Amino acid sequence: MRLSFKFETQFIRYGLSKRKFSGLWEEALECFSTALQALEEVLGADHIECSTLNVNIGLVYEKSGDQTNAEMHYQKALNIRRKVLGENHVSVASVLHKLVSALISKGDYDDALAILQQSQDILSQTLNTEKQVLARAKDERTMSECQQRISMLDAELGQMFNFRGAIHWKRQNWSTAEENFLSSYQHFAKSSEFQQGLIDDITAVTRNAVATMKKQGKMDQAIKVVTESVKVIETRSDAALPELINLLCLLGELHEMMGAYDLAEFHYGKAMHIARDVFGKVSDEVDDLEHSLKHVRRLKREEDEYRCK
Repeated sequence: MRLSFKFETQFIRYGLSKRKFSGLWEEALECFSTALQALEEVLGADHIECSTLNVNIGLVYEKSGDQTNAEMHYQKALNIRRKVLGENHVSVASVLHKLVSALISKGDYDDALAILQQSQDILSQTLNTEKQVLARAKDERTMSECQQRISMLDAELGQMFNFRGAIHWKRQNWSTAEENFLSSYQHFAKSSEFQQGLIDDITAVTRNAVATMKKQGKMDQAIKVVTESVKVIETRSDAALPELINLLCLLGELHEMMGAYDLAEFHYGKAMHIARDVFGKVSDEVDDLEHSLKHVRRLKREEDEYRCK
């Protein structure tokens, strides 16, 4: 019988306030520690399920701000997976990403970059193998399964490049950060064809890329990237999404900064139309968008009046 302990609560998934959930952190740690001890006694400390529990414990520590203990448990999980699954297994790369997250929070950027290179080597090699399998596949089932695996690998590569971009952002290497964020976006966009859950990742990495472009004064390129992201989300998922609203607002902001008030008004208006469907006519989100629309319309009037003088 396969034992499975899976921890998927909102305060882990969305990283909410550690003060608000401080009691839940302690409760989660107690639960996981008890489960890990029991599992080690029954199946042994090197069982793959012990790796999963160590990852979950690491997540709790990381979200509660204890990066040292988070790193320790991620390392335990990594050692188990390497021993059980081998050095080049995709599951090893996924734990490497958890470890990188903790290292970045501690400011250990050089170690994090070295680990990210290990991850890239594993994922790129596996991706090339899967593409070869897909090229030889003749039945629909094999093709479908292979495409799903490729999608998962693209998602992991997207995560890897996003981490690398974040490190270069912190070091103020704007051009290198931009390059990695764009690579991350490309992998997430490919993967989103088969995984709807990556819309959040596409939105986040798009904002990251835009932030680096703004630092370099590349406003036209920033607008192009956001426009492409909007098309990807509209194609892949239900158009009435908070993430789509988010990106339309970003497009409005960029056009406003460029003085293209008509385009800014168009995107703010489109975002508000969707927001009314998602949040209702009376909501903070709609109020904020109405404020943005009023502001850009005022700027547009002032520009028109100036031209008439």
